[in-house]
Amino acid sequence: MSTFYFCKMFKKVTEINFTDYLSRVRIEKAKNLLLNPNLRVSEIAFEVGFQSLTHFTVFSKSCWGSRPRNTARNCSPLSGTKSWAGISLPLAKLAKLVKSSTKVW
Repeated sequence: MSTFYFCKMFKKVTEINFTDYLSRVRIEKAKNLLLNPNLRVSEIAFEVGFQSLTHFTVFSKSCWGSRPRNTARNCSPLSGTKSWAGISLPLAKLAKLVKSSTKVW
């Protein structure tokens, strides 16, 4: 299965862009890690999969309305972010589609 086809099917099944979904999952994981005062923001950004500290900071500020460390001080994990729990059923459907596909990456 090609990357293009996967992204197209992901959007069709889940109604969200795959890149947006992945970024939100990373941000939610980062929010939990930010509660640990022993970890630097840069360590967290790279740990959750962002390739740039700047991108992480800008994206997290757009999600939370504040810089990453300020967010960790002011709220509990996952509060203030949209939960993606409701997407699990469409993802299961997508997984079946991927398994049944005869296309090769």
